[in-house]
Amino acid sequence: MQVKINNGIFEFIIDGPISEKTEIFSTDLRLARKIIVNFDRLTFINSIGVKNWVSWINSISPKLIVDLVNCPFVVINQISIVHGFLTGQAAVESMKVPFVCTGCAREAERLMLRNKDYFYATEQEPRKVLWPVDLKCEKCKSPMEPDLVEAKSFKFLDERKVI
Repeated sequence: MQVKINNGIFEFIIDGPISEKTEIFSTDLRLARKIIVNFDRLTFINSIGVKNWVSWINSISPKLIVDLVNCPFVVINQISIVHGFLTGQAAVESMKVPFVCTGCAREAERLMLRNKDYFYATEQEPRKVLWPVDLKCEKCKSPMEPDLVEAKSFKFLDERKVI
């Protein structure tokens, strides 16, 4: 794991697993104004890692903004099924969404961005996901479709975010 600190912004770049040994859980955050957790190189998260993550994120001051970026689908699943994995001050800013080819069953991921490809619910609007309509398989050129259950996987988008 790498930690970059710049003007009170702590960016954690996860490189490997989230487990009982992940350094993010022992980092002193007293000088942090904002936290960015970049999951781009996450390899897996085990049950102790989930438990430690929930304890860690729930120990962070509610005044501190936490942005989660490049979330692989394993993290999105944990957010959807583990109470407390995502707190009120934390938001998924980008996520890797699985797609499958309708022709040859090839699998691929696409990075989707908050406020461009998906939107958290607001007081006036329900959550919204803008699925790509022109995504084609690199192998056979058939259309690709999301390989998930939207209502289950994106349930967290129903929690209004004002950050």
